[in-house]
Amino acid sequence: MIKHPIAKTLNGTDVYVDLIRSPASATISQQPYIVILIKEMLRHVSPKGQHSVIEFDFGRIIGSCDIVSTGAKDHIMYAKPINRDTFYRFVRRRQPEQTACITIVVRKDDEGDFELLDTWFGKDMPGMPGASNENDESKEFWQHHAIVLEGHPVQSKTLTLTCPF
Repeated sequence: MIKHPIAKTLNGTDVYVDLIRSPASATISQQPYIVILIKEMLRHVSPKGQHSVIEFDFGRIIGSCDIVSTGAKDHIMYAKPINRDTFYRFVRRRQPEQTACITIVVRKDDEGDFELLDTWFGKDMPGMPGASNENDESKEFWQHHAIVLEGHPVQSKTLTLTCPF
């Protein structure tokens, strides 16, 4: 693993990212300016424990969130994204919504530093049903929310209109 340094937290702990293997690397490669926002965010927060999910509100619009609320008129479909084993809920013909929030997921390593595992524009949310980070709120949340399909490559053989969860 190549540790690419990002910044220090409020209490001076180093935060880095693996730009090759982490899910955060996909977001960073598609929207590199998110690193500047993460640096700004980390000046105000200190992760706690071995694993932290931190949602931060900048108080201004910083980007677009691909997770949107859905209703009866939306065109919903399910598929497995590229390099994922879990079905995700997608919505067609919708646009991402502006957001003032960013969420990061970090894990403390053996040296006491934090590795950035994942990041996205928008608020924290429960994991997809069937995913390793699924919780009691997952099914309810994902029955009423979906990822905007455009811009998200999926495994075409997994496309279905039938809910797999």
